[in-house]
Amino acid sequence: MQQRSVRTKVTPTDLATQNAVADYNAGNMVSARPEFQRAAQKGSRLTEFNYAMMLLNDEGDPAYVPEGKKWLRRAADAMAHAQYVYGKMYDDGEFIEKDPTEAHRWFLRAATQGHV
Repeated sequence: MQQRSVRTKVTPTDLATQNAVADYNAGNMVSARPEFQRAAQKGSRLTEFNYAMMLLNDEGDPAYVPEGKKWLRRAADAMAHAQYVYGKMYDDGEFIEKDPTEAHRWFLRAATQGHV
């Protein structure tokens, strides 16, 4: 039986994400951050999360907390780990005013999607 190879189309967003991840893993934060930004602007939840974390954690350029919170919130609309991190911010009072009720709401959303 002959096997057929399946080709998948690599989108510009996929390519931008791959480049960003490669640069990040190589320690080239200055290049990775704008690459994550470009991919995030195209709607990739994972790159929205990664870009947010770079903004919040002072990677590639100085931290930019308001923008980082914006991108983390976007990722948290659909991504369980981003929901957990968003809840942890409220729980710890890091980058945002401490709010145990809001933290619980985000932790519950993440848990409902299977985040442990």
